[in-house]
Amino acid sequence: MDNNSLSVLNDNQYCEDLDIRVLNFEKKTLPPDWSLDRTAGKTCMLTYILEGRAACYVEGKPYLASKGDFVFVPDCTAYSAHGDRKKELACYLMEFEYSYKSGSGSELPLPTVFNAESDIVLNDLYKEMERTWEFKARGYRLMSRAIALQIFHELLFRTYRAQNTCKQSNRIEIIKEYVHKHYRNNIQLEDVAEILNLNPVYTGSYFKKRTGYSIKQYINHVRINQAKNLLASGDYTVTEVAQMCGYHDIFYFSKVFKQIEGVSPSYFQQ
Repeated sequence: MDNNSLSVLNDNQYCEDLDIRVLNFEKKTLPPDWSLDRTAGKTCMLTYILEGRAACYVEGKPYLASKGDFVFVPDCTAYSAHGDRKKELACYLMEFEYSYKSGSGSELPLPTVFNAESDIVLNDLYKEMERTWEFKARGYRLMSRAIALQIFHELLFRTYRAQNTCKQSNRIEIIKEYVHKHYRNNIQLEDVAEILNLNPVYTGSYFKKRTGYSIKQYINHVRINQAKNLLASGDYTVTEVAQMCGYHDIFYFSKVFKQIEGVSPSYFQQ
């Protein structure tokens, strides 16, 4: 979570007059190796991951999300994602619009990826929303609006109240930001641990527990995402792209690329 998100979350007074309109809600189970690509839509998306994990790209910036994580995509924002090649993904997907009765044009103060720490209240609210949209009884949209407001009340006023939760979320975001800035370099676990003043073994274990990915796996995802963009431009050879993304062994680069994308690097040059 960035500092701007934290500052807004510490001042939620204007959220008191938040209004939510749920346009669609569904529980989905996606097969292994699924993918999706959404251009900048006019509605917001909130995904709650129940099982599995996914690599998400919001405005080109990579994020990893796993069980218990929420992924928030604001309106007018490009978004793509793909799943684990071996595991299904189960999630709740809410498409919605929001406004403030005061007429404020403020953005909804939620980070892109965050964890609700197994919030029992949220789980119950999502199950109630699922039943509401499954049966679609008379007045179900009004009911779903009421449930959605409870969900966002829980997220905005309760989920981030504990300082410890914020601190833990910050650690993950600091690691991700460091990797995003230094993916071209030979990043070592000790480098990441040093910026947090933590033990390297603990840092690696902590990151994997929170995200489902090792730090090395996350580095590879960031590098390969950048590599795809460079290859698609047509301005560089595969060898040049590999070196620009931190790989000095072309064969290892091609191996990692195929593991993540399922195709060879040359596919993106076509």
